[in-house]
Amino acid sequence: MELQNKEFLEIPSAEHDWITDIELRNIVQSFNQAYPVPEQAIYKAFERKDEITPILLEIIQVVADDPALVGDEEKDFLVAMILLAAFKETKAFEYFIKMALWDEDQAEWLLGDVHLEYFTSFLAATYNGDFSQIRKVIEHKEACLYSRTQALEIPGWLAVHKLVERETIEDYLLTLIRSPLVKQDGYLTGSLIVEVCKLQIHAAREQIPSLYKKGLADPFCISEEGANEYFMKSRAACEEEIKKARSFHFPSTPEGIIKEVAWLYRTPKAEEENDDDDNEEETNDGDDHSLCGDICRYKNKFFYDDEPIAVTKIGRNQKCYCGSGKKYKKCCLMIDEEYKNTEYYL
Repeated sequence: MELQNKEFLEIPSAEHDWITDIELRNIVQSFNQAYPVPEQAIYKAFERKDEITPILLEIIQVVADDPALVGDEEKDFLVAMILLAAFKETKAFEYFIKMALWDEDQAEWLLGDVHLEYFTSFLAATYNGDFSQIRKVIEHKEACLYSRTQALEIPGWLAVHKLVERETIEDYLLTLIRSPLVKQDGYLTGSLIVEVCKLQIHAAREQIPSLYKKGLADPFCISEEGANEYFMKSRAACEEEIKKARSFHFPSTPEGIIKEVAWLYRTPKAEEENDDDDNEEETNDGDDHSLCGDICRYKNKFFYDDEPIAVTKIGRNQKCYCGSGKKYKKCCLMIDEEYKNTEYYL
């Protein structure tokens, strides 16, 4: 994006003359190129990591402070976010927190699926030691629901890596599950239960059945039976599950980032272009097993039909066909994408 205000981050002239600065900004400008993926620019960013980091920080600071400045075709700030996470740049943490506090419309419009897929990774990779900021996101009623649920994954990660005292984390989650927060949203409450179970906070176990009974917890996140199973595992097994979670293993090589950017560019801010398709109902030929052809979700289980069925085409932003009430892209889309590669689809 075009940066006109030079007051955000001062670049020492002794290390960055104007020619160097222009070269670096040209690299960043290449990130707006959607096809092909700007592989050379990403390699150069890694080669000149120390020099380009201040510019990447400048970009995401502008976006975090004033999202309205982002142009319709600009993607450089998304790549900047991914690179800063790959660099484990702790100075980026405060800007990611600001973005996490955006409301759903801002987060959806500017970040799209990168918000759902990466935000836990961004927060973990750039964590600067300020746990109060994670708490702020979790507890902020106006923040996007998916920012809050992704932030909920961070406390357990902090505990198992001993970045925050485990007792502090357990006390905090115990306080949350006994607070009015559980009445705000079933998906948020379900996500909280997942984290309580992973850390095996037995003091909170007695609260869980009542949350399901009152309809306050979404069983899509975890069923009551699934929650009980966690408490039967060993602590070591639960901690290992947290450590191995994909969210906490963000790529740190140019090749890994190139793959992530390739995925990112198929769901950019310009997703509005796909909305035209969302408003058109098309019946697919049953022979091609449409994305939602013959797979459905019911209480975390999958069922496949023997015969393909014709269904109405579902747009990414429409409500999911499974009846969850969530948008298709935030519900069954990923499952359907995986299903396309199975023998049932083929």
